[in-house]
Amino acid sequence: MFTYKDLIEDKIDCVKDLWEKNRLFHKENSNGFSTDYDGLSFKERMKVLFNKSTKRKITIVENEENQIIAYCMSIITEAKLGEIATLYVEENCRRAGIGKKLLQLHIKWFEENDINNVRVEVLHNNFSAISLYESVGLRKDTMKMRILIDELATVNLK
Repeated sequence: MFTYKDLIEDKIDCVKDLWEKNRLFHKENSNGFSTDYDGLSFKERMKVLFNKSTKRKITIVENEENQIIAYCMSIITEAKLGEIATLYVEENCRRAGIGKKLLQLHIKWFEENDINNVRVEVLHNNFSAISLYESVGLRKDTMKMRILIDELATVNLK
């Protein structure tokens, strides 16, 4: 049995450990862009999200032992765009419908706030996350491509 609870913003630090696991997952699976995650701190990331949003929803999931095993944070920007900013479910708790339920709760929150355009960024090779997002109605849109200009890239441009 899982309990879903909305957090007040000053309690956000309780998801820091899960956020760190999420950061490490992205660092390990980011296809050449792992340095993006090297200096990224929880405090700075939350500051960025709070600064670019007018409203926020933070939901945690607790197990029967009251341990936080998942969270989702969504924001509404000044441009009235909804963004699923960060979502993580402990590895041993996946495939139990927790991520889907979190997304459903957050999509409902967007609807209640008259937000009809919601986006999420996901690693191109995170197929389980892509499948999860598609299961609640999100669809692939554009694909972002990047290059880090370094010695290797410079050689390839000759």
